[in-house]
Amino acid sequence: LAADERRPVAALRPEAIVEREGKDVVFVVRPDAAGTEVGGNGATEKKEAGGGRAVRTAVATGARIGDLVRVEGLAPGTRVVINPPPALADGAPVAPVKK
Repeated sequence: LAADERRPVAALRPEAIVEREGKDVVFVVRPDAAGTEVGGNGATEKKEAGGGRAVRTAVATGARIGDLVRVEGLAPGTRVVINPPPALADGAPVAPVKK
């Protein structure tokens, strides 16, 4: 590609991509309302910054780019869950892991 034809592409760590119901999917992190989330009992609680809800999103995988895999179906820079557990459901609350 010529320099003027280059454009950003979505690429993820392979462990972010899982198979569910025979399709490749990722769990996109969608922010909740600023600073709050509704608990299972309906109570509003303060949430940790950077958290949100996991939204199951189908993707098509493409070529490897170094340690990453190119994906179609996401915008570049989209936040996703890395190593989603098998029990993670669409709409489940998620929070960043502190290391």
